[in-house]
Parts: sequence; C-alpha cells; structure tokens
Amino acid sequence: MLENNDRILDSYREAGVLLSLSGHFHQGQLPTEKDGTTYYTVPAICEAPFRFAHIQLQDQTVTISEHELEFYRPEFIDYHCHSEFAYCAADVSLAKNQQIIHEMGLSPLIQTEHAFHLYFDKKTAYGSKWQVQTVDLDNTWQTALPHNRMPEFKQIAKKGRDKGRRFGLELDLRADGSLLLADSDRDGWDVLLGAVHHIPDFFPEKTKPEEAANLFLRDTQRLLAHPIDILAHPFRFFRRNNLPVPQYLFPKVAALLAKAGVAAEINFHTNTPDPRFFTECLNRGVKLALGTDAHSLAEVGELWPHYQFLKQLNIPPAKMANILFIPARFQKHKKDKDAD
Repeated sequence: MLENNDRILDSYREAGVLLSLSGHFHQGQLPTEKDGTTYYTVPAICEAPFRFAHIQLQDQTVTISEHELEFYRPEFIDYHCHSEFAYCAADVSLAKNQQIIHEMGLSPLIQTEHAFHLYFDKKTAYGSKWQVQTVDLDNTWQTALPHNRMPEFKQIAKKGRDKGRRFGLELDLRADGSLLLADSDRDGWDVLLGAVHHIPDFFPEKTKPEEAANLFLRDTQRLLAHPIDILAHPFRFFRRNNLPVPQYLFPKVAALLAKAGVAAEINFHTNTPDPRFFTECLNRGVKLALGTDAHSLAEVGELWPHYQFLKQLNIPPAKMANILFIPARFQKHKKDKDAD
C-alpha cells in the first residue's frame, strides 16, 4: 500500500495525467476516474481466462475494453487449422495446436492440411504445374512422388481420431476440373474444404477483372460439383491478386452453395470477409463455418473476430448455433458415442 497516495494523486492532477496503468495484480481492477485521471489495473494474460485489454486514447477520452481468449461456446468449431505439414506454416504443429485448443476451452479443433502440400515437395507444390498435368493420381503419382507425405498424415489422422481428434483436407482443382485427390485418399476425414487458390488460366496483371471473375465463378462451380463440406475463404482470391471483389457474384455464389449444401467459411487470415456476401448466404439457408486458417500459434482457435462478425450480421448469440455448420458425420459420431 502506498504511503504517499494523496501526494501521487495530486501530482497526477497537476500534471494533467489522463491514464494511469498498473499490473502485477493478476485479477485486474476495473477502471476508476478521479480528478480527470483514469486508473486501471490490467488483468494478466498468463492465467485463464487469459484476459487482455484494448485501450484507446482519443483527445481527452479513455476507452477501455477487456477481452478474454478462453471461449466457451460449444457450437464454435475451428474447421481450418494448419500444421507443420504445411509449407506455409510459421510455428504451428499438430501437438501444439491441440494443446492450445484445450487451454482455450474450445470444441474439437479440425487440423486441416493442404492436399497439394502433402503430395508434392515444396518447389513442385508452389510451381502449380501439377494443375495442368493429366496423369492418373492413384496409379502414377502415388508411386512416382518421393516426397508424398499423404500416407504419413493419414496415419497420424487415423491414430488421432481414435482419441477423439479431428482431421481434414483443404482441396484444390486441377485444370480439367477434377480434385487433386486420389480415390484411395477420399475417405477417413472429418471435413473436406474446397479452395480456389490458383487458376491456371489467370495471369496476374494481365487478366482483366471481368475475366478473372468469370474464371473464379467457373472454378467455384467446379469445386461445388465435388463432395466438399466447406468453401474456404470465399472471394479471397481477388484480395490476394489485388483485384476488386466482384460483388455482383455474391448472390450467384450464395445460390450455388445453397444448391450444393456446402457451407461458407468465415475466414480472417489475410482476408476481410464481406458481410454482404454472408447475408446473401443466410438469406438462402447456407450454413456458415468458422475457420482461423491458422498458420501461426497466435491464430489457433482465435474465434473472437468470428463471434463479432456474426453479431455484425445481426445474429443474436442465442441463435448462432442454428446457423453454424456441423457435418452430418459429426452428428453420427456423437450418436455412436452416446450409444456406447
């Protein structure tokens, strides 16, 4: 306890101090205001529920909002989290991801990996020549690829699922419209995501925006012709290629998703979801899926932005479970478990 408390308060008032921050007391203390100075003890992020504060100073106004990383909403599932198998990964790993999701108090995490990263070495994967090759994936690539890690990932997934963990694949198209996925690798996954990352007929800074929009719509239609569960990061293709997002496609893609029974993913990884597109989806009964698309540990299970986005769509927290995607196979797994 300070012995010169009054003197400190007087000096703050005389100096015109706007905000006084303190720490060490892990529980934190709510902000109080005295003589124009706001006093606030910041909560500790090192202890559950892992609270932190966002403090905004504008003119003579102090705005403090507290958040917590621990997120107890059983209907919130992160369907899109990468691992050390991804060439684009920073520091994520299957083991660390699982530990974080446990600490965060979230529902099962879906460890979802790029199929083209699993099949090919890094140079070949990013070269994208595999999109235009028309060889038999099952009979040729499986035996011809020395860097094929799909069998290893499948084995890890099989062992993990026996412990109640979840795994999936993020899939891309080849130039002929087929999925980059061997028939022998189609089964045993909890979720299949479809994504438009690269279009062979698109040439950066050369293809006109209108043609890029047509190519994107074509490949989205092709993706939805396959048995995928979620369309990953819709329309992020345009942001990545510095193109205007064709908003006139929002109702068309939403209608395609509704017809195919595929969910639309809310994804903030190098992306800004447009609420107008997701409103079109909701108006057509399309389910929404949450995905962090985590490539770093800081992103794993970070579903707070998704929660705020759903509120932005005017969905009350009590009704969020009604519009969120849950695969039929999840329901079956739950019934089987309950029967046991």
